[in-house]
Amino acid sequence: MKLILTAKNTYSGDSGFYARVSPVKNEAFTGLVKLLEASCPITFNEVYDDPHVTVMYSPKSPNALAASLIHDSHEHNEFLARSIRVLLWPGHNGKGYVVLKLLCPDLCLLHEKLKKTGAVPTFSPYAPHMTLCKDCGDFTQDIKNWQSRVNTLLGTSPILLTYSQFGLEPMR
Repeated sequence: MKLILTAKNTYSGDSGFYARVSPVKNEAFTGLVKLLEASCPITFNEVYDDPHVTVMYSPKSPNALAASLIHDSHEHNEFLARSIRVLLWPGHNGKGYVVLKLLCPDLCLLHEKLKKTGAVPTFSPYAPHMTLCKDCGDFTQDIKNWQSRVNTLLGTSPILLTYSQFGLEPMR
């Protein structure tokens, strides 16, 4: 799992942090992209440009020593996430988001560990997901029909994704 705490924080200026993981682009990831693209009326800009799963977005920076200890204990771990379903979210800014809901107890545990360092999540409860598309506009009937088809397939054959390369970069 690659966790990055980045200095770019659109919610809170310079005081907080953003924690994320990136998927390993293996056969399972490629299969997921092909499944999502099948008869889809939208382009998955986030999957192509910057595939990621948010672990935490916090307006408050964590305790640096505690965050370093979390990094050191997870630096070489690999975590598996089971794809559950595609969701359509209006988003915090009123724009349409398409996300892939994930089942990953290890990401939930990592989120909880970050909370214990003093970080304060902006969204609660934590819902592991991979952003597929931001600013998708209105959710047309074509998008809803596509969502239903993909969710039927994921319900019978969920895709297991791998996350690795854990790392931390505190905001400055």
